[in-house]
Amino acid sequence: MFDYKSKINRISFELSNLCHYAPVHKKCPLHSIEKPIILPRQIVYHVLDTASSWGYRGKIAFHTYNEPGIDPRLFMLIAYAKEKCPDSYVLIMSSGFYLDENLLDEYKDVGANEMILSAYSSKDYERFTSFKTNIKLTIQKPELDDRLDIYSRRELLLNKVCSAPYSELMITREGYVGLCCLDWKRENVFGSLHNQALEEVLGSEKMQVAYENLIEGRRGFNICRRCDWSR
Repeated sequence: MFDYKSKINRISFELSNLCHYAPVHKKCPLHSIEKPIILPRQIVYHVLDTASSWGYRGKIAFHTYNEPGIDPRLFMLIAYAKEKCPDSYVLIMSSGFYLDENLLDEYKDVGANEMILSAYSSKDYERFTSFKTNIKLTIQKPELDDRLDIYSRRELLLNKVCSAPYSELMITREGYVGLCCLDWKRENVFGSLHNQALEEVLGSEKMQVAYENLIEGRRGFNICRRCDWSR
């Protein structure tokens, strides 16, 4: 029997397509949002309940192309994640738009293990580095890459091994199980958690074949032929 459980070391929930900086970050896939899309809480709970049944101990994140701090459910979801998977490592990546020291400590109180802050300006960097908090705090100065055009780049003809889609289990805002974070158009998905159980999707032939090809360096998907990342 295919053992997908041991291959998953991170579960990422894309809670929405909302971000404070989307209007000004022209390289971000969220720059032109037509309408808000929110991942239903029931899907998050279903995934966490399923992971709990495995005794999941890996990472849990609440971001992909979204700002988790904008979601009023975030504290509740963190607490639920730690209740169901107490040995997991919950990390939050945020622009820090509304953050202060008190809020950081409250994230830790509900179960978050680490806060990763993206400082898009020197003013933000100075503010973030001044924080005195009990939570593990990582501050980075991100640069937006050119992933908007990844689908039309020239093919790289690489045989580079990749362990997607299992290494990081991508739960998209639409409720799909996705290929990886770079596939922002969701061209490659393996099932919808609106009408399928997580384990049904994970155990599907479609997802297993995708993994087996990528782990052997056979980059058959359009996006994979143009990508030099390795999960």
